[in-house]
Amino acid sequence: MNKHPLIEALERNRQKQIEIDLGICHSMALARNQFSTDAEFHQWCAGNGIDADAINRSVRSTMGTLLQRGSITPRRSRSTKNKEV
Repeated sequence: MNKHPLIEALERNRQKQIEIDLGICHSMALARNQFSTDAEFHQWCAGNGIDADAINRSVRSTMGTLLQRGSITPRRSRSTKNKEV
């Protein structure tokens, strides 16, 4: 049985949104690296009309979806590698 065109459109749009969110995540990481603290970064975001907290929530939600699907796998933080527990 064929999927309804609306279902197909929703699935395509969801995939596009995931790609957009991951692009935003990458861009945010690049921007964050230009500041020495999270507070400075969030101040810069606020000064430029960027709601960093809302973007972070959206990206985390997308990453959670991808993790559930198995599309991405979690990576251990570099800072915790080779440390004794």
